[in-house]
Amino acid sequence: MEECEICGRRASSLYTIDVDGTELRVCSVCAEGKKILARPQAQKKPGSPYRNARPRPKTDEERPIVQNYGAVIRHAREKMSLPLKVLAEMINEKESFLRRVEEEKTVPTSKTVKQLEHALSIKLLSEAEEEPERTGGDRKSSASLGDFMELK
Repeated sequence: MEECEICGRRASSLYTIDVDGTELRVCSVCAEGKKILARPQAQKKPGSPYRNARPRPKTDEERPIVQNYGAVIRHAREKMSLPLKVLAEMINEKESFLRRVEEEKTVPTSKTVKQLEHALSIKLLSEAEEEPERTGGDRKSSASLGDFMELK
C-alpha cells in the first residue's frame, strides 16, 4: 500500500494529479476536483499472459532507493547547514512532504530522488547488484549445471 502525498492516507491505488505544475500521487478523496494525469492501474489477473515473461533489466528509474534514505538525506542537508524549508524551495517541493521523506513515512518519486541527489550531492538509488564472479573454488565441492553454462 502506498501513502497519499497530501493527506497521508494509505491506499492500494493512487491517482497522479497536477497541482501547480507538480505531480502528486494521491488517494481518490484528494484527487476529486483536481487535474488527473493518470488513473490507478488495474491489477493484473492471475491468468495474465505476462506472468512467465522474462524480467527486463532495471533502468535508473527502476532501481530501488537505498535503505535509511531519510537519514542519508537529513545528514547531507544538515552537513550543508540547509534548513528543510530552504531545501524544499530549492527542489520545488513542500516542506511537509520532505519532512515525511526524511522520517521515511513517504517514498519520494524518481523525479524528487534525482532532484535531492543533485541538490545534496548524494546517491539515493542503490547500485545494480552484480553476481560475484565464480572462480575455480574448492575441488571438493560438487559441480552444478551453472558451472558448465556460460551466463550472459
